[in-house]
Order: sequence, then C-alpha cells, then structure tokens
Amino acid sequence: MANDGYSQDGYRIPLPGENDIDKAMDDKGSMECPVDLHGESLFKRITFLIRKDEVLLGEVANVSAGAGNISPKTKIGDVYNGVHPIMMVADLARQHIDYCLTESAYKLTDKAVKAKRPYLFPENTILIPTTGKASLKNHRALLGIPAYATSTLTGIVAKEGGMHPYCLFYFFLKFDVENVTYDLGYPGIAAKTLELVPVPNYSDKEQISIIERVKEAVKLSKQLKMRHKKIIKEASAEGAPLGGDTIMGKTGRLFEK
Repeated sequence: MANDGYSQDGYRIPLPGENDIDKAMDDKGSMECPVDLHGESLFKRITFLIRKDEVLLGEVANVSAGAGNISPKTKIGDVYNGVHPIMMVADLARQHIDYCLTESAYKLTDKAVKAKRPYLFPENTILIPTTGKASLKNHRALLGIPAYATSTLTGIVAKEGGMHPYCLFYFFLKFDVENVTYDLGYPGIAAKTLELVPVPNYSDKEQISIIERVKEAVKLSKQLKMRHKKIIKEASAEGAPLGGDTIMGKTGRLFEK
C-alpha cells in the first residue's frame, strides 16, 4: 500500500482525495474493519480559528526547523568536538523553561559548519522541540547567544519591526504543542503548521508589561547561572567531587539532589 490517506513522513498529515484503502473498500464491497482505538497512532484533524485580536504566527515571525542534515544521531568523527554551540532537546530539558539558553552539550567543528552549512539562529530565538514525543513535554528556551540547532528543534525568530521576541516567548510559555499534533503516537509538528498558529496581537501597553516581566526573568536567569558556575568552580578547587547533579554529604556518601 503506497497511500493510506496520510503523508508518508513523520508528520502524517491527512491528504485529500482517494487513497489505497478507499480503493480496496470499493473492490471488496461491504466489509468490516476492526479498529484499535487505543493503538500507538492516534490521528486527528487540526482546525485553526483566528479571532479579530489575533494574528498568525507566520505574519510576525520566521519559523524554521533546525539543521535537517545534523541530528543527535550524527555523533560521528569530530563533528561535535568544536567550538560552535548546537542546541539539542537535552539542552532544553535541563531546565524545561530556559529564559537564557547559552550552554550546549555539543559543539560543531569549523569543518562541520562549512560542510553542512546549518542555519545560525540569532540571539532571542525561541526554540521548541517539534519531533518525537519530546515535543509533547513543551520544553521552551530563549536563546541568549547565536547558536545552531539540530533537526529535532524548531526556531521562531521575530520579524523586524513586528512583535517583540519576549512577547512571542511569553505566548509559547502557555502554548500546548499537542493542540497542533496530528499523531500522538509519533508526534511531529511541521514549521508550516506552526506558522498557522494564532497568537494574540498584544496592544502596546500589553507588550510593554510582558517585555518588562520577561526581561526581569532573563536577568535573574543569567545571575543564577553565573552563581552556579562559581559554586562548581569553587567546589572543584577545593577538591570536592561534585558533579552537576550530586552533593557530598558529611559522611562522604554521594546523595542525589
């Protein structure tokens, strides 16, 4: 069967017109087809409704998937032993909501950047996971530096002269990706789908209020991360075997945080 009525990629978007299942039903006449309603693939139709006080995300932001030719599975050779940060889902998952993402577990080499030519997302890009079940966890990050991203992430860049990126990030703090996911068995959200998501057309007064609140959160996030680095550095200098997720008790035993 070549056409079951859905696109054959990870997004599984319903396709209009007759498909092979329709043809088989026509050939066989009336027949019963048992359906497992609790199976892995749960498809649904997505309907977008836009109100007068809303705009489409694509009108105020550029939505782009991360490097399609670089994924977490591309850990071969010296691709990830460089200096150019490339963000992955795991980098977002560390804090779930990150107001200033600057650290990446892996970094691309100059050779990989030259060969793969991935898109460099600018500072203040909103990153969200859009491939696999990690997308349903609604991790969010606001880039604090220019960085690359793998194909499992999508970047949302505010258009110049439009809505402030802090306002877009504020919206995505409350946005549930499941609302635009066709298949809950293997979730996937295309950039084109996200462009159709309605976002509030905040008034100037609302934008000022949101920007101030998010700006304060960004400031506090930077301060907390600097303090964390200082503590780790001090602990290392003192010889305490501290990792990122453990602390040493008085008895010398390591305890999980």
